[in-house]
Amino acid sequence: MKKKIKITENQFNLIKENLFGEEGIKAMSKDYMIIGDDYMIPDWLEEFIKKKKITVYTITQANSLRHKNSTINHILKQEGLLKESEDNFRLAFEKVPFARYKEDPWDQFQLTLFYKDKQVGNTNIVRNPKAESGEWSINGFFIEKEYQGHGLSYKLMQKLFDFSKQHGVKTLELGVSPDNYSARKVYDKMGFTPYDKTSDYILMRKEL
Repeated sequence: MKKKIKITENQFNLIKENLFGEEGIKAMSKDYMIIGDDYMIPDWLEEFIKKKKITVYTITQANSLRHKNSTINHILKQEGLLKESEDNFRLAFEKVPFARYKEDPWDQFQLTLFYKDKQVGNTNIVRNPKAESGEWSINGFFIEKEYQGHGLSYKLMQKLFDFSKQHGVKTLELGVSPDNYSARKVYDKMGFTPYDKTSDYILMRKEL
């Protein structure tokens, strides 16, 4: 027989702080909890939800109910979780200078994500001519804070994968700080695996 997990509200509040992120708890009130679309609720949290009779919705579910439920609509607005139409977003690529080595310049492309003509995120992909053929690096990955939590990291990364494949890229590499747990979760989910580390970064790569 599986032993039930007992947890106090104080313990729950402490643990909850570590769950907020790309896939965790996005918002919570007395009656409702909104979670990331792909978040799997652990057993200990499931028990707490049942005990407190909290109704749980994913971000997508909550957005579909916002016109019928004023409380849900208020929570979504307060936490910046309202989903926008895909028509409001557009992507642009451009080649940009990268003068690390003047005698042997690297190729660099920037992918920029726009929302209603406002830049809300970007990432760069860099080709190192001294590395193996088809091996490129991701040099920076950024989503504006007010637009985080809407799955835009995945959207931007997937577009980067598509662009990379079209240009013959076989391997993508990146470095991430060990303390940047939310970014590491995104990279893990997108198929990057650790292969080395430095004093400042965990080095990860993905085969395309």
